[in-house]
Amino acid sequence: MERNADELTSLGLSMRDQGRIEEAIDFYNQALKINPSHSFALINKGAALLYRKRYSDALECLERVLALSPAIAAAWNNKSVALGNLGRQKEALACCEKALELNPSYPEAWYNKAGILGGLGLFNEAIECCDRALSYRPHYAAPWFNKGAALYQLERYAEARKAFKEAVRLGDSQASQALATMEEEGH
Repeated sequence: MERNADELTSLGLSMRDQGRIEEAIDFYNQALKINPSHSFALINKGAALLYRKRYSDALECLERVLALSPAIAAAWNNKSVALGNLGRQKEALACCEKALELNPSYPEAWYNKAGILGGLGLFNEAIECCDRALSYRPHYAAPWFNKGAALYQLERYAEARKAFKEAVRLGDSQASQALATMEEEGH
């Protein structure tokens, strides 16, 4: 039985959900052989490549998506992740801005923007972005962690501890280590 690009993309998503990322990428590639302009296969392949830390490959894939469909906020957000991991922070920030222009209530884009701003030493701005992410999705552990990290850098230790504790409560294992480090340092 011959499958179409939509079916192959769905099989890729199923593999992704099972943690079988390489198999997912194979299904996305098969879908793209049938339809090289299949935006949904491209964006999911890009996300899978990000997960595998294949940032240059992910960037290439996401640029293809955006050439076809420039109004996909998730593609801009994922492109920001790829660029950030390639050390191209200013371009990554611009991609976050584009994602937020397309979807101002996109918590993942606010979270990613916070990470970039924190990496640039703009901790107050990073905290504002974390707060925006949390205003849309209060039980999202990652912005709580980033907020804690930014507060820590600003030496606002009591607030950092509170943010890290919330991240731990929501299942972020990095936050446990951050709290242990704060304890060791006497904060």
